[in-house]
Amino acid sequence: MLSNEAYHSPGERQLLLRFWKSAGGFWKGKSAGWAWLLTVLLIATVLLQLLTQYYLNFWNRDFFNAVERKDGKELLSQALRFIPLAAASLSLAVFSVWGG
Repeated sequence: MLSNEAYHSPGERQLLLRFWKSAGGFWKGKSAGWAWLLTVLLIATVLLQLLTQYYLNFWNRDFFNAVERKDGKELLSQALRFIPLAAASLSLAVFSVWGG
């Protein structure tokens, strides 16, 4: 098995360290407050998108189970449940593009 040294040449390691040294300035200095706020918002948006997709997967299962059973009342319930899930997914997508 190859060691980590086989995957990274000394030049790559120096380049990575130089990148982090220069990029680290983004979270320091005058604009640090905004940088940290944007970082936290980005992480929160990603987590909320994951949660929304998780619930959409359950909705998809429940919706098609209702279709299979030909349960009109449950289909209406699932259709109404879809509206806030779709709105959340769309809103988070727009925010992630706007914030990015």
